[in-house]
Amino acid sequence: NGDADGSVRCMERLVELRATPLYDDNGDITGAVEVLHNLNEQERLALRLQRAREDAATAHAARAQFVATMSHEVRTPLNAVLGMTDLLRLTALTRKQKSYVQIMESSSNMLLSLVDNMIDFSTIESGKLELKSVSFHVTDLLERVLEIMGYHAYAKGIELAGTTDYEPDMQVVGDFHRLQQIMINLVGNAIKFTEKGEVVVNVSAEPGDDGNPMLSVSVSDTGIGMSEESGKRLFMPFTSVTDKDGAPQKGSGLGLAISKQLIKLMDGQINLQSEL
Repeated sequence: NGDADGSVRCMERLVELRATPLYDDNGDITGAVEVLHNLNEQERLALRLQRAREDAATAHAARAQFVATMSHEVRTPLNAVLGMTDLLRLTALTRKQKSYVQIMESSSNMLLSLVDNMIDFSTIESGKLELKSVSFHVTDLLERVLEIMGYHAYAKGIELAGTTDYEPDMQVVGDFHRLQQIMINLVGNAIKFTEKGEVVVNVSAEPGDDGNPMLSVSVSDTGIGMSEESGKRLFMPFTSVTDKDGAPQKGSGLGLAISKQLIKLMDGQINLQSEL
């Protein structure tokens, strides 16, 4: 556009072009009908929002893919370190050397757990996690969790107990591995925040909305408890509640966030009842 002083001023217009092909009797494209439409302010805003959403989705997918790939790459040499540490522990070592190996093994297991959590988190975020559906005994699930977490409770001098109203031969259908993962996360956090007393795991049945019984798991402890504010952040990723002295607890902050997402995929729910 020309101004009064003879200068040329350029105006930017955002347009939408739609083209419809024209075909002849043989099905070949002979031309097209094109329609050029000037976008109004509302349409321009909608287009910008759509592009922003697409850019955000692309960036999120790239980050998730990067995390998943790197986690798998780290896991391979880490398993080799754990294997060599296990072999080293079986050799003739002095007391000091044994303590060094124990620290190496403990630290490697903590790192492996973090890597596994990152893989799970990125897989769930990308919507690629598939749950398995198998039949298993409820008592087997409870006993397995108590067996895995028993040493952690014993090391702190607290009691870990399990109760159930299921018969020994009672079976349910679900993902045994993921349910075990959820329960270990819950029991592990209960043990972490309990200095004396006990942690009790109860597995029972509750009627579902469709009339079929649903598996109900509760984990209670005699630990320090938490405030309502801390409870609201409990299942958020990369967050951690504080201990009784106000210091943040160590950890990735992913275990309970993953548990909540897994339970959601199972059409279940998780909630907290606690007080300081």
